[in-house]
Amino acid sequence: MNYQEQLYLLESQADMLPDGEARLALLEQAIRLADSHNEQIDSFELREKLIDAASAAGNPMKMLVAFSWCLSHVDQHPHLFEPTRMLWPYKWVVDDIDSFSQMSRALIEQMMDDMKRRYEEQGLSLRPYYRHLHAHAMHAGQQDDCETLYRLWLTAPVDDFSDCTACERAHQVEYMVWLHEDERAVALAEPILNGQLSCSTVPHNTYHHLLIALVRLGRIEEAIDLQRRGYAKIENELSFLDGIANHIRFLTLLDPERAKELFEKHLDHAMTSAHQRNQFYFFLAGWLLFERLRRQGELSDHLQSLIAKTRSLADAFDRRNGNDYHASLIESTLALLDSFLSPLD
Repeated sequence: MNYQEQLYLLESQADMLPDGEARLALLEQAIRLADSHNEQIDSFELREKLIDAASAAGNPMKMLVAFSWCLSHVDQHPHLFEPTRMLWPYKWVVDDIDSFSQMSRALIEQMMDDMKRRYEEQGLSLRPYYRHLHAHAMHAGQQDDCETLYRLWLTAPVDDFSDCTACERAHQVEYMVWLHEDERAVALAEPILNGQLSCSTVPHNTYHHLLIALVRLGRIEEAIDLQRRGYAKIENELSFLDGIANHIRFLTLLDPERAKELFEKHLDHAMTSAHQRNQFYFFLAGWLLFERLRRQGELSDHLQSLIAKTRSLADAFDRRNGNDYHASLIESTLALLDSFLSPLD
């Protein structure tokens, strides 16, 4: 086969596979082929495809490597690529750059500064920049920064590079749940829940964030219905490991046997995931589950392993962020057993 035939075969095979490492491996093979033939446009477009596939597979490291290559080539070859070419996927990448603890605060800030510069140079609104800074502050437990960035985000102009209305509303809902402003979260979520607002990731991400809010509000039947509908939307989506964790956490309180089924089903993916932040949430949900079962007299080999893995990730993130936020998340999550188990059991 000649070059074009080999490339077509690899791309076709990749397109036939579901999101995951096997699909990424075929795209990487196609990239190596294009690179070896010095086919610059093919190399670029294949990496664009890999960025999307890596995002869907929950692999932020491979997404970042491919993106950095493309961004560099936009700079090096302005006659071939529009300067705005990588500004939309820039948002996907910065959404996850804080998801592995090896990424230092300095490197995160450097990348965010670069995103800001590029948006300003093209005369674009900084709304996506502030929105993702806000997400980083949430992930690091920096509440004071969150309040400032929330205002900057929502008061910045909307333009063609802003996130869609559904995505923005979903992030607002997540933030209100994070603040324990549960009534406000449910009110903001109403147009998502009734189908007025939706996109490729909404309502998927909103459902799982609302579960704990509804439990705290005592609206258990609504939460049960939302869990059933919401899990069906993400059970095969590799990038929603954090959502799976939220379903396990919820079910631990109401139906631990069902929670155990979900844990076992998604454990292999969690163990091999390159997304450490989502790993942390999954392992912590598992710790909660098996701690509840231990209190009921059911012992499991999983518990000590989950404790060790969760604490290790928490320590790594807290060292990077310079606080004890992840350690506090462990405490508050385990406290759910005392706060909610008796009235719900």
